[in-house]
Amino acid sequence: MPDLEKINQMDDVQVLAIDVREPKSVVQDYQDEHNYDLTMVLDENGDLANTFYVASFPTTYFVDEEGILLGSVPGMLTYEVLEELLVKIRNDEVNASE
Repeated sequence: MPDLEKINQMDDVQVLAIDVREPKSVVQDYQDEHNYDLTMVLDENGDLANTFYVASFPTTYFVDEEGILLGSVPGMLTYEVLEELLVKIRNDEVNASE
């Protein structure tokens, strides 16, 4: 999450973190403890994860400003990999799942 917090500070990026199947109190305590400023959405029943066919946690989705899904990457991503993917997306070089 620290890497997502850094990415969230970029002017042209908005990180939306979705927590699956945990109660609000656990998520809030974690966010407060680490002083994260990410927008958090709770998916307490896993309905949203099912809708987007999330098969592993974490999974990162890249969506453009028009709401078009550019791609997804299952598994943990480092800051460097996230930054590299964002550069490619900004330059229309590849979509996020390549």
